Formats: sequence, C-alpha cells, structure tokens
Amino acid sequence: MGGLAMLDEGAAGVARRLSVDALAAEIVGSLEAIGVRAVLIKGPAVASWLCAAGERTYSDVDLMVAGGDLAHAHR
Repeated sequence: MGGLAMLDEGAAGVARRLSVDALAAEIVGSLEAIGVRAVLIKGPAVASWLCAAGERTYSDVDLMVAGGDLAHAHR
C-alpha cells in the first residue's frame, strides 16, 4: 500500500470530504461561468488516482488556473 495506512474516520470524515467536494464543485462551476478553466490538482482527484478507496483522505483541494486568468478568477 505504499506506506499509507487505511483510514477509518467514520461518518464525520465522510461528511467533511463531501463538504470539501461540494465546495470545490461550486468554485469550479463559478469559474467556468466566467470563462476561467480550473484544474483540480489535489484532493479527491489525486486520492482516487493514487490510492484504493479508503487509503487516503483529504481535507482541502488545490485548483490551478492559467496565470492570465488569475485576476479574472479573483473577482
């Protein structure tokens, strides 16, 4: 398992991840609505690519936007 221990965080952990996922989706949707494309580079995207279900948790996400879109994204 690459040194990662299985995480058993219960309902509170699942609720926290769902909240993070919902907020990330809302932010990406808001950015897309103003013409800014965002790439999810941390959080559920990375956890699902690198680990089996339940091996890795997350509590935040990182989004990347093109440098030229940064000022527009901040509005």
